Amino acid sequence: MQALAAASKTVDCLKLVHSFHCYFLLVGDFDMPIIYQVHRVRDGNSFATRRVDAVQKGNIVFTLLASFQFIAYLDCL
Repeated sequence: MQALAAASKTVDCLKLVHSFHCYFLLVGDFDMPIIYQVHRVRDGNSFATRRVDAVQKGNIVFTLLASFQFIAYLDCL
């Protein structure tokens, strides 16, 4: 959930996640911090796409691809 939260912080508050896929690539280490790197794949008027890599010891251990869609009827908080 931290990866999705990191991606959400990089899009307009009127765009909500409507699809995401995640993959565990390597075994992580509970004793090591995780660095989340957010990549802006696309920013459009209605949709935004983000890729998030979770990195430990220089290796990507987890990756997430999320798509966000503009929702016109919500107020920005």
